[in-house]
Amino acid sequence: MGTRLHLPRLSLARLSLPRPSGLTQPNPAPATIWAWLALSGALAVLYSGLAVHRAWADPFTIQDDARQHVFWMQRFLDPELFPKDLIADYFQSVAPWGYRLLYQGAAMLGLDPLSFNKLLPLPITLGITLYCFRLTLALLPVPFAAFLSTVLLNQALWIDSDVASATPRAFIYPLLLAFLFYLVRGALLPCLGVLLFQGLFYPQTLLLSLGVLVLRLLRWGSAGSWEAEEDGSSRWGRFPKLVWADRAQRRWSLVAIATALAILIIYALQSSAYGPTITKAEALSLPEFWPKGRSSFFSDNWWQYWFRGRSGILHRRLFTPATLALALLLPYFCRPRPGEQQPRLPLLAHSRHLSSLIQLTLASIAMFFIAHALLFRLHLPSRYVQHSLRIVLAVGAAIAITAWIHSLAGWIALGFNRSRRWWRAIVAGLAAGLLMVILLLYPLSLKHFLATGYVSTPAAYQSLYQFLAQQPKDIVVASLSRATDGMGTFAARSAWVSREHSIPYHLGYYRPLRQRIQQLIAALYAPDLAPMQQLIRDQGITHLLLDQKSFDLAAIQDNDWLLQFQPETDRALQAFQTSQPMALADPALQTQCSVYNSQEMLLLSADCLSKSGLFTNVP
Repeated sequence: MGTRLHLPRLSLARLSLPRPSGLTQPNPAPATIWAWLALSGALAVLYSGLAVHRAWADPFTIQDDARQHVFWMQRFLDPELFPKDLIADYFQSVAPWGYRLLYQGAAMLGLDPLSFNKLLPLPITLGITLYCFRLTLALLPVPFAAFLSTVLLNQALWIDSDVASATPRAFIYPLLLAFLFYLVRGALLPCLGVLLFQGLFYPQTLLLSLGVLVLRLLRWGSAGSWEAEEDGSSRWGRFPKLVWADRAQRRWSLVAIATALAILIIYALQSSAYGPTITKAEALSLPEFWPKGRSSFFSDNWWQYWFRGRSGILHRRLFTPATLALALLLPYFCRPRPGEQQPRLPLLAHSRHLSSLIQLTLASIAMFFIAHALLFRLHLPSRYVQHSLRIVLAVGAAIAITAWIHSLAGWIALGFNRSRRWWRAIVAGLAAGLLMVILLLYPLSLKHFLATGYVSTPAAYQSLYQFLAQQPKDIVVASLSRATDGMGTFAARSAWVSREHSIPYHLGYYRPLRQRIQQLIAALYAPDLAPMQQLIRDQGITHLLLDQKSFDLAAIQDNDWLLQFQPETDRALQAFQTSQPMALADPALQTQCSVYNSQEMLLLSADCLSKSGLFTNVP
């Protein structure tokens, strides 16, 4: 059992920001550690506040992925919502238990799930910041390095939408950082607790942790360029050899491995009502998985397939901000100069457990290829590298930068002590100052910084949602319009189909949804009302929603989502091109059955359509 790390007790009388002269000194006073931690937290609050303020400014603004993962949770406040709703039932079934219970607990306290979703990014960010700080401090006892790692990681996270979404994947970062921290500190019980939470919130994270634990069964027989030997000596010049870890570490790791496996087995034994998971062969046959598809995955370009997108190992913003690339210098800085035993940069002699970063990297790469081998059964391969490598790069870059600044400080001191080398002090000081300015201000110049994926609802949709929210709770609206994407979120009413919710990974869900979309396309562009009337009777549809683009040939030709559904869409296009009549495009019918009409949206009563004899072959 390892010792647990506690942050030093805070003495307000001694709390002060560190002086520049002690910026990179290892093992400083407790007050200095607390000061850097407070500064890290303040910056995290600033970033998250700047990012999510837009969501609070407009009640009809929602994070993109929250439209899938959160809308159904309104059932916690009103169980009568979304009755027999395929889309709501599916997304409720795939929500991890911990994530579901968190929102349910908030609802029991009277918090609306949509508002809670906007609140969550702040505590998640603070959790990420706390554990990133503590982990880096455990690897290199320099609080400035810990602060720098939180800055880099927060900048990287707020260039993307993961944390802002407050969906299950937002919890990867605090849970993975907490696992690594307790791992390097040897705190077994907290580590086991984190493994449990990983299984409850995002089980794929548990697979990464399991990979790290397996790798910890081995160690370098010689420290190489990463760690000192157990007796305190350093053998930086020898080529490292892999040997079994000592008995205590093996026992520790085996207990954690057994716990992780038990949690994974329990998770795997849970049967899905919407299985099976789609296979690679089935996915290859669907346009949804090819370029321009709803869930684009495959590509004829091998570089795109293996290195980009959902299938690739390199996230498009892996090295954004570009300062993360400085982590690649860390192995070089750790390597000793010829004939020496200490690392190239002296501060790194104080580092410990840096091999944990290598272990996480190796585990991530291994899981990436395993996920490809078992395609879609472990979800998307990219999920196993894009988050974990971001952590490795942020922590590694912070340590490398701190070690470099420490060496520059030595140059500055040398320049002042030797008058002939005063230019060294000037050059080194300017370089260090320029680096700090770049680190803190450079992300502000990036186009996607603080771009969190929040979606604003068009005014035409807002009025429609307000009208629908006043209708009975059991209405079902059929439409090919993008208005259905936010219908469940803002109107709390069921959409029969929706582009946003057309996720094709579970066939028990996607087969019937795809069939619905094909049926709706065929009925919408039919020359008579018979197909639509049949659909209304069979499926319990209460309303049909049309928009300005519903009968616009150019809009349909440009709609990549509709073009996935063949041959129905091609038949509709052919009908347009040959000027065939379409019953639902008739202005008289639209006026007769309209229950809501705006310049952009037209809502028709299904009951009216089912009783209409216009262009119908139904007696």
